[in-house]
Amino acid sequence: MHEKAAEAADLLRLLSNEHRLLTLCLLLEHGEMSVMALLEHMPISQSALSQHLSKLRAAELVTFRRDAQVLYYSIQNEAITKIGRATCRERV
Repeated sequence: MHEKAAEAADLLRLLSNEHRLLTLCLLLEHGEMSVMALLEHMPISQSALSQHLSKLRAAELVTFRRDAQVLYYSIQNEAITKIGRATCRERV
C-alpha cells in the first residue's frame, strides 16, 4: 500500500504543474501534436516546453515519434486519459 501511495504522490506532483497539465489536456483534446502546435496554445518558451515534455516522457505519460526534424507527442498512459477526461474538459 505504501508503494502505491508513493507512486500516486509522484504522479500528482508531476500533474500539479499547470504547463504539464495543459500539455496533457491539449494532447487529449487534439491527439498527436507537434511541439510547435503545442506552443501555439501555451505561454512558455520552446525550451521550457521541452523540459516539461522530457519529464512527461520520463514518467511514461507521453510518447513521441520523429518525422525528420519534427517531434510529435501523444498520450502513452491510459490512466492519464482517465484523469484527463475528468480534469481537462471545460466546465460550463
